[in-house]
Amino acid sequence: MPCPEDKKETLLSFGAALLMDMGTMKTKVVIDTAEILHAVGLVHKVLVVTILNIVDGWGGDGGQLDKHSSQSIWSSAIGSKKERLRAIEDIDTYSENNPGTLCWVLINAEGLDSVLPELLRSKFNMVVVDESTIIKTRTAGRTKTMVEYFKKAPFKIIMTGNPIPKGADEAFSQYHFVDEGVFGAKYYPHVERYFDVDYFGKVLSVKDPEGFDEELYSIAYRVKKSDCLSLPPKVYQTVYVTMTPEQSKSYQAMYEDAVSSYDDFSCAAPMVITKFLRCSQIAGGFFPGIKQSEEGSVGEMDARPILPNPKLEALVEVVGRLREQKEKIVIWARFRKEIESIQERMLKEGHRSVVYYGGVNYKTKVEAKQKFNNGGADIFIGNAQSAGKGLNELAGSSYSLYYSNDYSAECRQQSEDRTTRPGMDESVSCTYIDFVCRGSIDEECLAVLRSDKDFAEIILSRCNKRK
Repeated sequence: MPCPEDKKETLLSFGAALLMDMGTMKTKVVIDTAEILHAVGLVHKVLVVTILNIVDGWGGDGGQLDKHSSQSIWSSAIGSKKERLRAIEDIDTYSENNPGTLCWVLINAEGLDSVLPELLRSKFNMVVVDESTIIKTRTAGRTKTMVEYFKKAPFKIIMTGNPIPKGADEAFSQYHFVDEGVFGAKYYPHVERYFDVDYFGKVLSVKDPEGFDEELYSIAYRVKKSDCLSLPPKVYQTVYVTMTPEQSKSYQAMYEDAVSSYDDFSCAAPMVITKFLRCSQIAGGFFPGIKQSEEGSVGEMDARPILPNPKLEALVEVVGRLREQKEKIVIWARFRKEIESIQERMLKEGHRSVVYYGGVNYKTKVEAKQKFNNGGADIFIGNAQSAGKGLNELAGSSYSLYYSNDYSAECRQQSEDRTTRPGMDESVSCTYIDFVCRGSIDEECLAVLRSDKDFAEIILSRCNKRK
């Protein structure tokens, strides 16, 4: 296969892609690799860039470095800018005084920009991106930062179970970071070589799948759970509920006219995707809107509970039955109001529960994971966007309850994988229970997600066809 012009001059660095499913020990592979390179004098400092949820899984008490490293010290550069700078400075000082120790800095991707000059001065020999889909978008500032500022790192590794959750073209940015010699440094020649595109340049399909796979796996190590682990089977169940007449009326008005009201709240959704979002909120038992008075709108956008809430009552009933069997439970919900409402009911019912979502601070999130993992709580209530990746503390829970779904197939799959880990009893199944309002968007959304597609893209594709 001829080499594209932009591949002929490659950087003097070594890159690798660990395309390993969740639970197949890819973090240990990275740690072992770094320590081997350290032993032969090639790597002395490692930077790990990931999402905030995963930072604590690498370091901290009982983290992967604690379990698997034999000659390492690490520091987590999280929190305020001052705290991040102190963490980097501490590692730099220790590394200078202890050259025989492998040193690691762990940082969440969102915190890169605030301490980038200090990170560059640290001269890391190895840079690792865990959950590398965080740099899958080539135009994103985060991706540009990783590619531009760390291109001269001698060793680079990307880690993910699936580098192309929405399309094969998403691999370009990740590989551009780790080894631009694979797909080249320029996006459009890469697309022209491997993909069919429409008039606007959107990738439609892979026209050279064999060539693309050959390049993709040229620096990759692929491991699937089915190849090496005996994990419990997945069982899917659906609990159907019927909306109350008033709830159904508000829902239908929003679905058909994109304008609805409930009690003294009103709401309009001028965009199609917003309309479906509002429909999901109503199905979940909350009316999103602005309070109205005789003089007009009062206050800002808020969400009023729709009472009674059939979906919440159905959830409470199932949780009660499972807790009678002493089961530990994970509950997933999309919206903050849903999570807060579920937490309130769990407390009222006497269940020990913790919450984990975007509105919770980092310290509370860490405590939530610890409580659920060490027996301090029996129910974990989370949002798939915040808790769907990197939380190994949910492993061993036999039941995951989906009060509502995010529209992303990747979020759904990642959240499901939180409860399947190596070492689990093969005879014990993992059960995923979805709570669905009949005749609502819940039904269609679930069907699309179970076909491993993004519901949001389905909605938008319909809009484009109508134009």
